[in-house]
Order: sequence, then C-alpha cells, then structure tokens
Amino acid sequence: DIVLRKALSEISFVIEKNTPLKKTALGLKNSIEEKLKKLNKVENIDNPNVLVNLSGQKLNFAPYRMVFSSGNFYFYNPLSDKIYRFEIKENKGSLIPAKKNITLGLAHHNSVLFFAKPDTLLLIKDNETQEKAIGLPDFRQGDIFGSNVYFLDSKSGEIIKQSLLLKNKKGLWLASGTKKAVSAKSISVDGSIWVLTKENEIDRYYRGRLKQTLKPKIFPDLKNPTKIWTRSSLPYIYCLEPDKKRLIVLNKKGKIIKQYQSEKFNNLLDFAVSEKGETIYLLNGSEVFSLPSSLF
Repeated sequence: DIVLRKALSEISFVIEKNTPLKKTALGLKNSIEEKLKKLNKVENIDNPNVLVNLSGQKLNFAPYRMVFSSGNFYFYNPLSDKIYRFEIKENKGSLIPAKKNITLGLAHHNSVLFFAKPDTLLLIKDNETQEKAIGLPDFRQGDIFGSNVYFLDSKSGEIIKQSLLLKNKKGLWLASGTKKAVSAKSISVDGSIWVLTKENEIDRYYRGRLKQTLKPKIFPDLKNPTKIWTRSSLPYIYCLEPDKKRLIVLNKKGKIIKQYQSEKFNNLLDFAVSEKGETIYLLNGSEVFSLPSSLF
C-alpha cells in the first residue's frame, strides 16, 4: 500500500507536467489505483437493491435523516414537524405529527426517541406516541447509551450527558482539561464516545477523557466524512462519505475492513445498520438501498 501510494504520487506529477509520457502514465495510474482499491477492500456495487422508494409517497417533506428500529424506518427533516414511518413487512407508510421540528432521532431498544428543541421528547413505541418535557441543551448531534443521551455542542466542543429517567439531570461529560470536540461532525457511543473531528480523524473518549485518536489511512483518501456510527455489540465503526459515494467500515483500531462504493450513491444523506449488523441501509435521496453485509 505504501509503495503504491508513493508510485501514484510520482505518476500524478508526470501527468500534471503534461510530458510525452502522459498517455503511458495515465494507463499506469489506472492500474495502480485498481491495485490500491483491492488492497483497501473497495467493493463496487453496480446496482444496489432499492428496498424503499419514497418518491411516490405523500411525505410533505424531503427525507433528510433516517432511524431504523424493529423493522420500521422513520424519516424526518429538521425543517419539518412531521415524521414518516415506513413498515417494511407491510410495505406501507404513515405520517406522524410531531408539532415541532425534529432535531434528532435515535433508536433505543424497541422504541424511537425524537428530540425537538428547546424542550420536547417524543417517544414512539408499539405505534404509540408519547410527548414529554425534557430540559434539552443546545446541540447538533447526539447518541444514546443505557439510560443516558449524549449531546454534542460542536460550537463549544462540550458533550452534555442527559438522563432519560430524570429530566433535569444533566451535566458536562468531558473532564476539565481534556480536548474539547470543537467543530466535530458526528458522535457515536458504545461505552466510549467516538467523535468524528473536523480534521477527519476519530477521537475516542472514555470516562470524559481523550484516550486515543484514529487516523485511518484509506484509499481513496478520507476527505469529507459526515457521520460515524457504532454499537457495543458490533466490532466496527461505520463512516459515511457522500462526496466519495461510499460507506467505510473500520475496526475499532482504525484499520480498513470494507468500503461499499457505487455510482448510484449519488445523494447519500444518512445510513442505519440492523440490530445484529447483517444489513446496512443507505438513505440516498428518496430511496433506501439495502446492502447485505459481507462482514458476518
């Protein structure tokens, strides 16, 4: 991998200089890139399976985020006060009024939690919706672990721990003096808190302190990932990069395990993973692609 990357850099220099060797260099460049893709576990998918097509559904909003729980998809948009639930087995959907614009949706056991600023929690379980008042912090990202939600305030870099059992029990989670998650793009919690930084690295925090930083060496290079996700029951970190039309799977030491890539991934917005990790779901515009995971 190191040798091929160096060769690719040198070949690119020849191509940029537009020398008489340019045509030969282009052929060599393509050959090197194909070898690098193989080494970096790139799986090209020509025709991904379309599980759900929302283009004909009456959503009244453009789907922007997605939550998967107990065989159902929940679609929402921070600019809308409605949620669209799609039942896979029944192949039908229905609108759920939220009254307020949804900022964040999270799967939690057999229920789904939706948070609407400044102080509303919607709990959907067994097709029933409950609304509760909760003292929400300012946040842009968040994840759940146990009975606590961890909200990321990317402006200040703080992570706020909020109890679901005691609505007013919340506090700063990061220890004093540790690196703050300023301008971070995404977080996920599995006991540790994993933070996708603005430098496209992944910081792992444990008990409020930074423990390690993963700097994945991937080809093609990681340029603009938007979301990471993991769970304690799974050995992987999933990373979405719409610009490169791919979903990357890393182990928790930062080593590349698999890359799913397709020209059809032309409007990647969000993703979800089934409870046991057998299936990956990608929200691509108004379609949901299902990818059977080859990792299990």
